[in-house]
Amino acid sequence: MKYGGWVIHFHLKNGRPERSEGTGQTDVKHVPAWVFTITKSTNNQITNPQTTNPQAAGNRAPPTGIRHNMKYRLLFLLLCTLTFALSCNKDDETVPGFEMPYQADFTIPAGIGALDAHHFQFKNLPTRYSELLTQYNKADADVKGIKTLKAGIGGIFGDANLSFIQQVSIRVYNEDDPNDYIEVAYRDVTPLDPGNELPLLPSLANCKRLMTGTRFSMDVVLWLRQTTQTDSDVRISLILNAQY
Repeated sequence: MKYGGWVIHFHLKNGRPERSEGTGQTDVKHVPAWVFTITKSTNNQITNPQTTNPQAAGNRAPPTGIRHNMKYRLLFLLLCTLTFALSCNKDDETVPGFEMPYQADFTIPAGIGALDAHHFQFKNLPTRYSELLTQYNKADADVKGIKTLKAGIGGIFGDANLSFIQQVSIRVYNEDDPNDYIEVAYRDVTPLDPGNELPLLPSLANCKRLMTGTRFSMDVVLWLRQTTQTDSDVRISLILNAQY
């Protein structure tokens, strides 16, 4: 039965419910063998059921603990929704810029082991930075930074098995000082069976100071899981993004 916005559910244990009619409303008469539940009625939906004593019947709000729990749940849902919305907006943002693509082919020889880091260096590579500025009608002052957009290693002929590679680091450096380098892509732990293609992770480093001249050098560093059994002809692909 409904009573002042609340719904009263009778549960019979012994005998029948006894109700007495008052003036203008229904009064619940206490019977020791009876218990009932009171729930809030909203648009024909029942929420927050509470079991209580018949003498506690009346038009009152839910207990304080329930109200607090509902507030905490609503606050938690609001925070989750706000965080999700902000993350989506961040992912959707695109940084304007032009691409600076580079490729280099090399051979990983048979017989190199897993105990050392193996360096494959490419020196005196053209940056094409000035040409790209002219192509996109930009000045050097317009470029705020140069960061990696995409990088990877793959077999040239499509039949390479790169499972022997455990870790990769790609660095651009100043040829006059090989110790002055910036890591632009990496892969700390590679898949056990990558097949012919091994995607790398772009770093967040800004390498503009090394990429705005006419030439640059690149160092591909490999750590291996096992000694290589055959020669592997591979290609390193690096795409930088000149952001403005």
